[in-house]
Amino acid sequence: MYGSRSDHIKIVIDVKKSYIIYFTILLQILFIVLVCLDWVGLKALSIFRQVIGFIYVTFIPGILLLGIFKLMDCLSTIEILLYSVGLSLFVVILIGILINTLLPVIGFMNPISENIVITVFMLVVPILSIIFKKTKLNVLHRIILPIELLIFLLLFLILLIFSIMGTLLLYFSNENNIILIVFLVISIIPILVGIINGRYVLLKNMYPFLIWICALSLIFYNSIFGSYIRPTDNLVELYFLKTILKNKVWNVDVPNNINSMAGVVLVLSIYRLIMGCSSLILYKLFIPILSSLIPVGLYVAYEKKLENKLNAFYASFFFISLFVYFTWASITMKMVSSGIFITLLIILIYSNLNRKSKYFLSIIFLFSLTVSHYGTSYIFLFSLIIALILGNLFLYLHESLHSLYKYLYLDLNFVLLNFVFVFGWYIYTSSGTNFDSIVLIGKSFLSNICKVFYASSNSYGIQALFGKFPVYLEIMKYLYIFSYIFILIGLYVELRDHVVSGIIVDEYTLLSIPLAVFIVLPYVSRVSQYAGGRMWLISSYFLSPFLVKGFLFVNGIAKYYLNILNVNKILSIELFLCIFMLFNTGFVAEVVYHNNISASVYISKARIYSAGSLYEKEYLDRVYLSINDVLCAKWLKVYMFKKTSIFCGKNAEQNLIFTGLTLGHITKKINEPVVYYLTNNKNKLKHISSGSYIYLTKFNTFTRKIKYGGGTPSAGIFPKLFNLTDIYYYMSERCNKIYTNNGSNIYYVN
Repeated sequence: MYGSRSDHIKIVIDVKKSYIIYFTILLQILFIVLVCLDWVGLKALSIFRQVIGFIYVTFIPGILLLGIFKLMDCLSTIEILLYSVGLSLFVVILIGILINTLLPVIGFMNPISENIVITVFMLVVPILSIIFKKTKLNVLHRIILPIELLIFLLLFLILLIFSIMGTLLLYFSNENNIILIVFLVISIIPILVGIINGRYVLLKNMYPFLIWICALSLIFYNSIFGSYIRPTDNLVELYFLKTILKNKVWNVDVPNNINSMAGVVLVLSIYRLIMGCSSLILYKLFIPILSSLIPVGLYVAYEKKLENKLNAFYASFFFISLFVYFTWASITMKMVSSGIFITLLIILIYSNLNRKSKYFLSIIFLFSLTVSHYGTSYIFLFSLIIALILGNLFLYLHESLHSLYKYLYLDLNFVLLNFVFVFGWYIYTSSGTNFDSIVLIGKSFLSNICKVFYASSNSYGIQALFGKFPVYLEIMKYLYIFSYIFILIGLYVELRDHVVSGIIVDEYTLLSIPLAVFIVLPYVSRVSQYAGGRMWLISSYFLSPFLVKGFLFVNGIAKYYLNILNVNKILSIELFLCIFMLFNTGFVAEVVYHNNISASVYISKARIYSAGSLYEKEYLDRVYLSINDVLCAKWLKVYMFKKTSIFCGKNAEQNLIFTGLTLGHITKKINEPVVYYLTNNKNKLKHISSGSYIYLTKFNTFTRKIKYGGGTPSAGIFPKLFNLTDIYYYMSERCNKIYTNNGSNIYYVN
């Protein structure tokens, strides 16, 4: 490390092979010492084991692999960071699958246990280090940091610190002013960046870090709030994580989609065993850190796609503004792991690596994507097939260019490999290669294809488009429609430029075309599972840059035809992104309308509890696990009679799942089903057997309402409620209250 002076003072770091080896050895020794101290009872140092363990698992295997493959000299510092994370997660997945499959064969029946996992990693990392040491390169990478850049980076960290402080104050003191200010500051960052972009050249080098700080500030607000995790599909992930850690083995035969995701259940299990932390700490702190790297990777890809750092910043900022990203996907491991791998696949399209290295890495990331989230991998596969057809059509029309350009992904062999990964993995994790699994796949596929072409008025997407909402949600809905229109305009401009210039359409654009169609399917068909923002999120990995291109094109047209002078072309998108963020964070809902049923509802918790509407309270109950409700559920799990049933409202089930109880509609191959929905149907109430329990949450007792449906993509956007008084007669005749906890009650059915 040394300093040099030209126009600016710079810190230059030559990353040598020996430095990486020494750092790896030091980290491993520290980790072993911390694990031993943890085992002997010094829990005060457990935080250091968690941090060291996270760094050790997340970065070290990937960095060593990059060195072994001699790729570091071709990559930027940010790309090295991102590729190391992707390769490390691949190593974790591969180790998990191998030890779970092979060790029981030789007599180790508990492969997913702390001792075995730590031992395997203590062997794998040194082996990689030895192979890495034999590489001929000495200086692998050079990092150049202007001192002014470091000063700006420290200033940006203040935003993250205030976000954490504001969230803690919001939860413990019901004070939302600081977090509202944080949201406001984040919202005006695009305007500030646009104003000072031309004045400070160094600012352009800070865009990735600024995106990361903004993303992590938004995610931490959502993940740190509360004593437990925000309930999403992560409750099912957590359920299988607990099951694997309890059984010390991963049962691949359990017919459940999330259980089949090795990139979720195995990665979570190994992280927990290595770090020695609780599942809550993992979901509240470390998974958000992983998810915050996704928009940084997208910035790298967008910069090369748009050939402009400022435009890449705006495209990345649009992505982190999506409420589904920072409120839902960022704390759901299947979306985090699949998001990392789809981002790396996008980066590879424009990477400076040679074609052989790109193809090798693409296979690794494609497999990892497949075993991380079935939905994202299916969508990527369908996009590949359609893009392959479009690409070959374009090459046919421009035959003279055929030999001048070769696609990376739009190759029949790559598409077939993707197909084999997707369906081969599904069959493997569904009780082997039996014929029934194949039949079920085909039946499900044909059924869904038929349903695509007609929509139900009760579907989530149709209700989202035509339902009646508060004014702020109506405005936000039109902001998303507005975004989609500009994305289409940007795609049109991209295709027009290729046609006019005669340049072949790149595969990024070809892959974006089907995704632009997929994004509307949940709103015009019965593909409701990916409504509520999921399809928006997955499609936006590719489509975000076209929003910027669309704005630039429209601004150019306006300036030309309307003779609007002295207007910066980018000003309109700055203003749009500011407004878009303010609505997605719930800032406008809370400050202007004092009514908030948006995804970012936590900022309104104190007001909702004191004077909120029924639907505000229902939505908060849907996305927030209160201490009283969870304690009540835990008491019930401990003291309930075995093989009995629990009846509750739809939101209340989340507390029971969190404690480890199983829903009634889930197969008994997972566990004994015990949780069922309450109903006000008198005939069904009569058939509730003696010895069952009725579980009521604070929402039920304080509002006198019970939710029995709605409020999910599969059940419709609007919640369905019935009055608690509808079942009073039944409860008074057959039930006795056996537990109460400030509104959370349990009744025993006689």
